[in-house]
Amino acid sequence: ENNVVKTALWQSSVIIYCKCFSDSSKNGHSKLESKDCFKLENDLLAIHVDVFRVRNNFIAHRGENEYEQSIAFFTQPKKDSIEQIASQFKVKSLRANNLSIDNLENYLKLFVFIENHVQEKINIQCKKIYKMLKEKYSQEEILKFLIV
Repeated sequence: ENNVVKTALWQSSVIIYCKCFSDSSKNGHSKLESKDCFKLENDLLAIHVDVFRVRNNFIAHRGENEYEQSIAFFTQPKKDSIEQIASQFKVKSLRANNLSIDNLENYLKLFVFIENHVQEKINIQCKKIYKMLKEKYSQEEILKFLIV
C-alpha cells in the first residue's frame, strides 16, 4: 500500500512497455511496430496510444495531462508571527497516481497481448531456424549442437 512503490511500479511498467516500441537502430536491437501488432485490435491500439500519451506527458516529458497539476497560491502571515515576515506566493505541484480500475484492467490486457505477440514472433523465428537446420544438417549433427 506504499504510494511510492505503487508509483515506481506503474511508471516502470509504462517505461518498459514503451521501450519495446522505441527506435533501437543504433544498438541493433529490434523493436515492435504498432501497425504490425494491432492489425486486428483497434480497441487495444487506442489503449496503446493512451499508454504512450501517459509516458510522453507524465513520465518522460512535461506535457499537459490529468495526472499532474501546478497550483499557485498566496500565503498571508498570521498576526504576531515571527516566523514569516511577509506575504508570499508559492507554487505546489500535485501528482495524482490513482488510475481507475478499468484503466488498469485495460493496460493489463494490453501488456498481456503484447507479451503474447512477442512470444509468437519468437516462436516463428525459432521454427525458421529449426527448419533451416534440418535442411542443412542431419539429426545427429544437430544433436551435437546441443549444450548440456
